[in-house]
Amino acid sequence: MLHKPVLLREVLELLVLNKNGLYVDGTVGTGGHAIAILKTLGEEGRIIAMDRDPQALETARSVLSQYAQKIIFIRDRFSKIHENLTSMNIAEVDGILLDLGMSNPQIQSSGRGFSFLKDEPLDMRMDPDLKLTAKDVVNTYREKELARLLKDFGEEDKAQKIAKAIVHQRKIRKIETSKELAELVARAKNAKYSRIHPATKTFMALRIHINDELSELKIFLESAPRLLTHKGRLCIISYHSLEDRMVKTSFNSLKNHGFQVITKKPIRPSRDEIQENPSARSAKLRIIERS
Repeated sequence: MLHKPVLLREVLELLVLNKNGLYVDGTVGTGGHAIAILKTLGEEGRIIAMDRDPQALETARSVLSQYAQKIIFIRDRFSKIHENLTSMNIAEVDGILLDLGMSNPQIQSSGRGFSFLKDEPLDMRMDPDLKLTAKDVVNTYREKELARLLKDFGEEDKAQKIAKAIVHQRKIRKIETSKELAELVARAKNAKYSRIHPATKTFMALRIHINDELSELKIFLESAPRLLTHKGRLCIISYHSLEDRMVKTSFNSLKNHGFQVITKKPIRPSRDEIQENPSARSAKLRIIERS
């Protein structure tokens, strides 16, 4: 099941201004945005495709194989964009795209416990070289640490209650799988299943913590805008308020300092897109341009 790229039409219209330019997809995933960008590029157009997840990168290599001569693949975190471009003697690019969401294959078939609807080992590492797993966190962190993590990264208002339930359960038996954790959280919240699963925020908080996602984004925002050429654009699609606030604050701080914010308000998916792809419902696209 390939990932359906979010806000694709808007990304193509607002990112690819130079058909023969050089672009970076910092979260290439399974290649959904990248293949569409490649189809619009001219003969000289190129893409640098980055991802920290080796499974995703292998899928992207396969999906994008017909454009192999126009792509450079890099397995690394997007926070390392400056180091990677410098190592290739690239000083500027025409555009950069980040899609901070999870891909469907990561959720549905990675076997790493990202989904609360699956019964998989509690891993949640996007990069298998990372040492800390979600299983480590839920079975070793103190109750206070767990509560703070769920509150800070998941904005979970029942954080204390969930943390207490986790600590109680692991005294009886270790929490091993995504299904065990999801059911535990649902019981702790005494929540009936609605459109949003009661474990959604807990799983998001663990994933953000395991993969140090907010620190990665902070580092990226400090370096990436300066890699843009004149009239080059940085497009970022975020899915929750923590990320969106960081992007908005960073972009606003660059106004009147050689950059123009293209999106005074974030671009949201249309009703039709959300109907076709429900995972797009919380997406927000913000864009900045170098003057």
